[in-house]
Amino acid sequence: MTWTHQLAAHLGIESGILATCMVLLGNILLAPLYGHLKHPVACHIMSIAVTSLTYSILFGFAGFVQLTALALVCYAIMATVRCAYTSPILVGTWIMNKTAYIDATVPLMMLVMRQITLAWQIHDGTLPDHVSDRRYESIKERSRRAIVDMPSILEYLGFLYFFPAFLIGPAFSFVEYNNYLHRRGEFKTIPNPYVPAMECLSSTFIPLFIVIQGSPHFSPSRLLDSVLLQEKTFLQLCVFYIAWKLSETACIYTGFGFNGYNENGYATWDRVDNCDMVRIELAGNIRELVSVWNMQTAVWLKRDVYGRLTDLGFDKQTATTITFFISAFWHGVHIGYYITFMSGSIVTIIARHIRRHIRPIFANEHSLWHWLKPVYDVTGIVTTQLTTVYIVIPFLVRDIWQCFLIYRALYFFVHVGMVVLYVAFETKLGRAGLAHMGISVNDPIKFETTSESGPVTDPVKTVRQKNC
Repeated sequence: MTWTHQLAAHLGIESGILATCMVLLGNILLAPLYGHLKHPVACHIMSIAVTSLTYSILFGFAGFVQLTALALVCYAIMATVRCAYTSPILVGTWIMNKTAYIDATVPLMMLVMRQITLAWQIHDGTLPDHVSDRRYESIKERSRRAIVDMPSILEYLGFLYFFPAFLIGPAFSFVEYNNYLHRRGEFKTIPNPYVPAMECLSSTFIPLFIVIQGSPHFSPSRLLDSVLLQEKTFLQLCVFYIAWKLSETACIYTGFGFNGYNENGYATWDRVDNCDMVRIELAGNIRELVSVWNMQTAVWLKRDVYGRLTDLGFDKQTATTITFFISAFWHGVHIGYYITFMSGSIVTIIARHIRRHIRPIFANEHSLWHWLKPVYDVTGIVTTQLTTVYIVIPFLVRDIWQCFLIYRALYFFVHVGMVVLYVAFETKLGRAGLAHMGISVNDPIKFETTSESGPVTDPVKTVRQKNC
């Protein structure tokens, strides 16, 4: 037994988690040196060297050689068929299929994300300035990140193996990375990153304490005890918080986390911010929770999956479902991932209807039910947290039979609610029932206000009285 296993056993946490945290702490120590390197070539070489060392320590040098070989094949694909719209899809399919046997799930996920992003940006760089095709209607937004000149192999590997973000993220674009190395745009003058880096590091103290104190008392099998379900899920969240914040600290310490100055002239360091712990725990709806959880990955999915699908003419619901499916496939091939993300897709569709058609009843100040807005908000927080805990069970347990036993013990309450609400919002019978209650699924709820001259229609939202 190595000293890391002994220390992990003493602390009561998994040895893999401890080793990863130690590597991330090592990245923080190396970050200032990287930030002071003047030449981009030196930065590329340092990232490749540090990543090869840390990957070899955690997963073996042979795995790093395989990873690099796959990356070079993807580089060849991007360089050869960069004009084809299917080239980013080909890159993603190749790397996901060929890495199923390598035991390094999270770094591979980061690698897949960066390569797909890079492939899309290289493809966007081949497009003409004026495109009329519907699928390119968002090209103006993407032109800022488009890559016209193919990066060199050294630049490509330096981008993929950027050591502060290699193991756990966050995601970023090649254009941002290249601007940082050449000190262009917002990176021309980078303030001293020490204080914001230490502030970010200090945010890991509370979740670290929770993990150390809580890990000895929980195991996946104890999830069958429904009383411990929410505590175990929160413990798993804390592990993510620690890893993301350690990685974010290293990125900030290199100066890469700098995001310009705000309107008050203060430096902002949220370029690589990946989670907002307080907003996650107090999210009032699924949409809000998703927007502050693994934020850079959410941006990638919205920009390079959902956005591309809607440009091709897919409706929002279909694009949402496909995006969740691709997110599950990106995590791996275990069926538990697909159960979680497909459930998340349905919950997101339902939440969109609730936000559009139910929330205005309580949120609009002209509504008769506005006084119940605090109750609605608290109910939203509790419902969001319970729903999230429920749908991530297959993701955490991964044993379908155990998932079934847990869900049966919980009376499948979220699934029942999902079916009822989905039928209400998405079927003719359900819509007819809602219409009878005065809620039109086809139009947002509207409210009428009054003035001295008589009824006045509020331009934002008004109450619909027909069918009442």
